[in-house]
Amino acid sequence: MRNIPRTFSIPSSKGPLNINLEAPAVIAQNLVLEAWSSSHILTQHLQEITPDLEPALATLPKSRYETSGGTNGDERVVRNGSSSTSPSAIGVLELGAGVGLVGLAASALWSTHVTLTDLSPIVEPIFSNIKLNAETLAATGGSASAGALDWDEPDTLILRTGNTLRTIKASNLGLEDRAKIILAADVIYYEEHPRMLTNAILAWLSPHKDARVVIAYPLRVAYLDQIRELWDRLEKGGLVSFREGRAKAGDNWDDEEEIEWCVWKWKAAH
Repeated sequence: MRNIPRTFSIPSSKGPLNINLEAPAVIAQNLVLEAWSSSHILTQHLQEITPDLEPALATLPKSRYETSGGTNGDERVVRNGSSSTSPSAIGVLELGAGVGLVGLAASALWSTHVTLTDLSPIVEPIFSNIKLNAETLAATGGSASAGALDWDEPDTLILRTGNTLRTIKASNLGLEDRAKIILAADVIYYEEHPRMLTNAILAWLSPHKDARVVIAYPLRVAYLDQIRELWDRLEKGGLVSFREGRAKAGDNWDDEEEIEWCVWKWKAAH
């Protein structure tokens, strides 16, 4: 049985963008698949923090992408020009995408391609939500693809393109073909996550001085130590946070904790 799609309104400079999401009955790491409060809060502030990401966005291909193959929603076709990047280049990467709210919102807002990743059981629901939003992405000049990226093996991305799977190794990519922007929301809820997430970020983030990382998480008391550890590991990995913000999710969300988001860049660019 298909769930009734839930619509999320995303602020943009041209008026609200609507992202429709289904959350099928899938459980991964003992969590039910759904849109969590951190994802919602981050999408509500993406337009606000976009100026902090402009240096990274400016390094992405200028060509406008559209989806091909009807409602497949995961094919990149260049329109009005040709892409200068390799077929395996990763411009914007979402880690722990869940149902895909943040990645889909970013694609529509920034008119660019976003690769949404999570554990293997979640790839199909992400793929379905990409198809569900194919018209919105095409209208805004965005596009998206889905893939499996297990943080225990952070070097390997198994990307789904239509009905085919393609393996991309971060270590085999040219440094400029790695992600210029990495997004991650509500991804700290196990003791091992700070180490695993940091390893994934360092594996896929381009060393370009304008590369950026955006992370959002609820300030749950039970995980404050893990959040501190994440910051410590990212800083030891050569990154520095240069902007932070906080907001409440509101009455429509189970999380009563405040949500914090932070934007990171390489220390050499500080």
